[in-house]
Amino acid sequence: MWDSGFIMPTVCATHFAAGVLLLFNRWVPLALALHLPVTIQMNLLHLFLDPKTGGIAYLVLGLNAFLLWVYRQSFAGLLNSQIVPTPEDLASTAQTD
Repeated sequence: MWDSGFIMPTVCATHFAAGVLLLFNRWVPLALALHLPVTIQMNLLHLFLDPKTGGIAYLVLGLNAFLLWVYRQSFAGLLNSQIVPTPEDLASTAQTD
């Protein structure tokens, strides 16, 4: 993937940016949403290809899971199967157009 020239640098930059947001406690739900796919892929790689060297990856996944649990209210809307907009939502949308 490094030879592609853009995939791994993009993944690393995203992972780094999410980490910086987490460290500075800014936009934590967004940072977790960016961080989680990278963390899962990192863990899957170590789990299936090199299980002996996955200690840090497993730790990062555990910390990510903890933060997701702490901020679970921020993600509650993502788990709703149907969302009905309120009249206030519709009014604010009409005003911005």
